[in-house]
Amino acid sequence: MSLTAEQIANLRQLQNVLRAVPDTEYNHDELFHSCGTPACAMGHAATAEIGGMYVLLGTNKKTPWIVHDHVDTLWTDDVAHYVFGTGSWTALFNVDAFDTLDVPAKPRHVIDRIDRFIEENS
Repeated sequence: MSLTAEQIANLRQLQNVLRAVPDTEYNHDELFHSCGTPACAMGHAATAEIGGMYVLLGTNKKTPWIVHDHVDTLWTDDVAHYVFGTGSWTALFNVDAFDTLDVPAKPRHVIDRIDRFIEENS
């Protein structure tokens, strides 16, 4: 699998977004905090509308969905694969992606993992 130039650019943009996120405001285990602000990398990516993804509130006006007009499902992993490349959900965004860490995943961990993901898939 090879990443497209656009997917690499999207990943680099996400790294820049994550550099501005304080560790105290990051939670890799949920897309959004209960107040509606982004919690994890995917939540921040959608809020920043990287690669055309965006946040759409469900019919209850509370449940946020991460969507993309070119992805026909509401599965967040499908959106991740379209915007960031096949395998990106498992490698970067899934709650189990950083299980080997002795501490909760923070933005710097995702930033470093993105570099590895690009190197392995280019």
